[in-house]
Order: sequence, then structure tokens, then C-alpha cells
Amino acid sequence: MRFLLILFILLSVNAFAQTTLPGECGLSKSDAASIREQMFSNRNTISVSQIQSIKQQRFNIHIPVVVHIVGNSNGQGFAGPQGVVNMICRMNEDFADQNLRFYLKDSLRFVKDDTIFMDAYDSIAVNRMIALKDTTALNIFTNGSAGGGVAGYYSRRGDYVFILNSYANGGSTTITHELGHFFTLMHTFYGWEGTDARVLYNNVPAPDSINDSHGEKKEVEYVARTGPLANCYSSADGFCDTPADYISEREQCPMPGIALDPSGTAISPSTGLYMSYFYDACVDSFSSEQKTAIMASVVNRNWLFFPAPNTDSLDWNAISAISPLNAAIVSLQGQSSVILQWNSQNVGPATSFIVTVERMLFGSPIQTVMTKLVNAQNFAELPTSVLINGGNYRWAVMPFSKGYHCAGFSPFSNFSTQTVSGIRDISNTEMTIMTRPNPVKGSTASIYFNISEPMSSSIRVYSADGRLMLNEAMQQCEAGEHYRYFDVSSFASGYYIVQLLTEKGSKSTVLIIE
Repeated sequence: MRFLLILFILLSVNAFAQTTLPGECGLSKSDAASIREQMFSNRNTISVSQIQSIKQQRFNIHIPVVVHIVGNSNGQGFAGPQGVVNMICRMNEDFADQNLRFYLKDSLRFVKDDTIFMDAYDSIAVNRMIALKDTTALNIFTNGSAGGGVAGYYSRRGDYVFILNSYANGGSTTITHELGHFFTLMHTFYGWEGTDARVLYNNVPAPDSINDSHGEKKEVEYVARTGPLANCYSSADGFCDTPADYISEREQCPMPGIALDPSGTAISPSTGLYMSYFYDACVDSFSSEQKTAIMASVVNRNWLFFPAPNTDSLDWNAISAISPLNAAIVSLQGQSSVILQWNSQNVGPATSFIVTVERMLFGSPIQTVMTKLVNAQNFAELPTSVLINGGNYRWAVMPFSKGYHCAGFSPFSNFSTQTVSGIRDISNTEMTIMTRPNPVKGSTASIYFNISEPMSSSIRVYSADGRLMLNEAMQQCEAGEHYRYFDVSSFASGYYIVQLLTEKGSKSTVLIIE
């Protein structure tokens, strides 16, 4: 009996967790009114023929985006860069039929700010975000906490979009909904925020006007789109091709329950519009009139002619591991980090990479030990403090550029930190390597290494994009200190990986040429 009771409790908790509603839009009352006013202003000053002319030209409109990923002062709580990049991919997919393309103006910006981190919906936090924003771009802030459950919001005063970390990914439509507000679109249920007509009027006709959740009187939209009752162009969200919608609750589709307009006609809201509150699985579009309003907002912002970035696609499957090679054994003894390096020569115009490292158990990933963003280089340092001796790991790399954000991860490469019979770990007491001096300011690089016993060795130097720049022939070396001198006068300024290869193992270090 006790077991059945526990089982019932567990099942009840699980059922509740599965039906927990997603976070809601945090658009404020004053911002909502201001957005609607701007939409009507754009409608009166920017003609439909002008919008149609722009659409007929069919050229892509490129919009620069700056993403501010907010964490606390200790560098914790940041949204994952992979999810953020996937979110931008989602933005481009959802606005593709409008010829709008979003691109990163610069690298993802990581912001350490305890005030924003504690509550991004707080007025002081809003002021701090306004101070941080780039006035020449669309600004998106991500954070882990906002207003006790707000999934996202558009700040009219700050003119930025906020997205909660858990919704900053390629699967959620929250970013598309908030961008709709950014481009002057209202909720399809405007005026009904915080109320549910199905409960409030219990299947009796709604009145001609209602007091919204803020106590302000709003005209109720009729179902009729023509004739004397039609008021769709002036009431609610101001569009006639978005059906009357009184449902301000997060809802499934098809809509359960019935609500009646003032004439007694049952409403039938569109469950597929991004600006409704229907679940992500339901929504997939903007209406034609909404798209016209979005384009009018772009025109009003004077955002038609930003320069186009390189939008060429990237071949993430062309990435291959250089160090450590697949199935390599990595020593933890005496090392503070392991250098992960990859070849991306045939990937395309990638400007940044996201590196992920996972711990494996019985062939399956059980823990992500590092996710790291690197810019303009093809290597990353993996702290040995996150690794365990005798562990098995795999790592992969996801490329992206300012104009392309829809790449996947490269094929995984595996390594272990376990000792295998017949192969000894190469510790710092047995083999060390460094460049002296570093950075190199002249035409000659001096490579120093020290080995504890006689062995064959060679030096290789790789460029940041994985090209083999120098490959010394293997030669026998006595135990002790050794120097190699190489002409680097033809090397461009930047980062390089120097690798010492021996019959006992390998070590790598970074070379910087100024």
C-alpha cells in the first residue's frame, strides 16, 4: 500500500511537470499602447504601394544584430552560445518569406552584470541594458531571470528584445513573437490580456467594450470582416486578416471551449499566428497584413540598406581533429590545460567556433564538461580541472559566421585520460615544449623542448585554420634540453599551434607572431 501511494505521488508530480505552462510575454501596458500607436502611424505615413514595391524587388534586407549574453559578476549563468546561434538561425527561418535576414554585427557579447542577472525585468536593469545597447543594431539580451516567469519581452523605451536563457534556442518561437512586437505588431488578443472570455462570459456574448487587466476600456473586436459590424481595422491588433481572438492564456490547438463576440458569433482565432498565445507547436506564420506592418517598421527605421554580410553556408562535416587525434590518450599530469585543435580549411568562411566536450560512459554522453566560444582561431584550451583520470571523452566543433548560423556540429573525435598497457602518459617531467620568446616579433621562432630520455622527435606548426605550415623530419634526440630555430618571415601575424611529436607521445603549445 505504501509503495502504491509513493507511486501515485510520483506519477502526479510527473504529470504536473509535463503540463506546466511555458513562460509568457512580458510586454508592458504602456509599451503595448505605444507599439500600437506606432503601427497606426506607420500605416498612415508609409503607403501600401511603397511596401508592395519593396516586396516586388525581392532583394534581401540585412539587419545587424547584437546579442548580449548576461551572467553574474563571477562569470556564471550565461546562456549557451550554441542555443543563441541556433536562435538566430530560427529568426532567419521564420522571417525568410519576408526577405529579412538577420546577421551578427560582431561576436556574441558576454556581459557580467549582477543587477541584470538578478532580474532583467527590473527598471534599474532596464536602464543598464539601455546603456549597453548598440544604437545601430537590433539588440537582444539573454538572461536566466526576469519578472518571475517572463519568457521574453520587448522594451519600447529601451528598444531592445529580451529572451530568457531557456528560450534562447532554435526550437522556441518566443524570439519570433518578441521580434513581432519590435516591428510594431500587437498580440492578436489585444485588450484581453490577463482575462479569458470563455470564463468571464461563460458562453454569453461579450460586451461591445471591456476593461482590460489594467482597468482601461477597450473596444471588443467583432468576428465580422465586412458590413456594419466590422471593426477589425481599428480595434484590437488593427488587422482584418487576423481573426478575432479573445484568448490570452497559453493554449493548445485546436482551441478548447467557446467564446462569443458581441453579436453572439463564435470566435475562431487563428492558432497558427506567432502573435497569438497558442503553443509553439501550433504557430508558424505572420498574416499578410502583419507582414506589411513589419516592412513598414523596417522602412520607418531606415533599415533597408545595411551592407550584406557573407551568407555562404558552412560545411561543418569538413572539420577534422588535429590534436588530440581521434582515440588519443591525453595525460593530465602536470598540465593545466589540453589544447584542442581542428582543421577547418574546407569549411567555408567561418569566423567563430563553438567547442563542446562531453564525458562518455559505456559509449553514451553523460556530462558536458565544457562549451566554449572562440573567435578567429581554430583551437581552444580545455582545462584539465574538468577532466578525470581514466575518463573517456568526445569533442566536436560547430562553426558559424556573421551571416550564417545554421551549421551543426562536426563529427565527434574521442580521447581518453586512462593509462593503457604498453603506453605511458607523457608528463611535464618527461617532456616539455615552449616558444622563446612569445610573441615572436622578428623573422625567427625559437622552439625549446626538454625530454627525459632519448627518443625520436619532430616539430610541426599549424596555422589557426588548420593548415600545416611546417613539418620537420623525425630525428633522434638525446635526453635533455633542445632548441629548434625556424624561419617564420613568411607567416602572417596571428596564432599558431606548435606540436612536438615523439615515439612516446606529443605535446602542443601556442605560438603568437606579431
